[in-house]
Amino acid sequence: MNDIKIGLFGAGYFGNFHLNNLLNTPFDVIGFFDADEKRSAEIEKTYNVKSYSDPTKLMLDCDAIDITTPTSSHFQLIKKALSLGKHVFVEKPMTFDTTQAKEILQLVSGTNLKLQVGHIERYNPVTQDLGLENETIIHIEANRLSTYNPRGTDVSVIFDLMIHDIDLILYFIKGKVATINASGINKYGTNLEFATTNILFENGTTASLTSSIIHPYLERTMKIWTDRRFIELDLATKKIKIIEYLDSPKKDNKIIDNEIILKKDTNNSIFDELNGFYYSIVNNTKTRVSVKDGYDTVKLAEDILKTIHNR
Repeated sequence: MNDIKIGLFGAGYFGNFHLNNLLNTPFDVIGFFDADEKRSAEIEKTYNVKSYSDPTKLMLDCDAIDITTPTSSHFQLIKKALSLGKHVFVEKPMTFDTTQAKEILQLVSGTNLKLQVGHIERYNPVTQDLGLENETIIHIEANRLSTYNPRGTDVSVIFDLMIHDIDLILYFIKGKVATINASGINKYGTNLEFATTNILFENGTTASLTSSIIHPYLERTMKIWTDRRFIELDLATKKIKIIEYLDSPKKDNKIIDNEIILKKDTNNSIFDELNGFYYSIVNNTKTRVSVKDGYDTVKLAEDILKTIHNR
């Protein structure tokens, strides 16, 4: 097995999950950096992984890095890692804005370095193998709703929650955006806590996305209408409902040919994406979520946010 050394940047709430999973991948986890010295000492003791006090030293000692720090720090960490010839896994969103994302895209272009963005829903079993390639997608509706938690209020709900569904619709639809309508509110803090948008693509497909961190209950659903089927995905419970339509109505006006309900096995998406990142380096293959995907997602998220602010 190839010995690829990796270091983790950020050992907070999400970084803790990453570190735990990294230790179960083929990566050689040589250490981590976190600005919180007390937390670093606790993590070092819990996982028996070296805590670095100098982030540059950690980066120099690695072949690849995993970034789970706040979004505002992603850009500088990615730039430095790429300048040192390091592969990068970075949690979503890739950067804070489109200007930063564009520069990262240019820095990776022409190199053999791997940069994977942590859009975890690409590894959700219900979003895979849907067979949409030979169908015309008419409309996608996505709802990503959560109860209130102050931990997620440091960025807008668009960059915190909706970003997942933005990545998925761009992956499914594969078209250019024509127009955006959007609205939202911030009820308790300074950033948007509820946002909804309707997007028209140049190919005629439409998408409706709603995200909230002030909802009374949790919901992670996506509905897809094509020229042949209706597909309902529950990304939280891993359930899929597929309704296939007849080519023409029967005499009794029946139009449904078949209804399929599937329950997918629960997987560890963090492990799967980090493991996939490892093998993209070893085998020199494309990452499942590329730097271009990361750029496109940040751009659309920023455009939605601008549309709301310009209302």
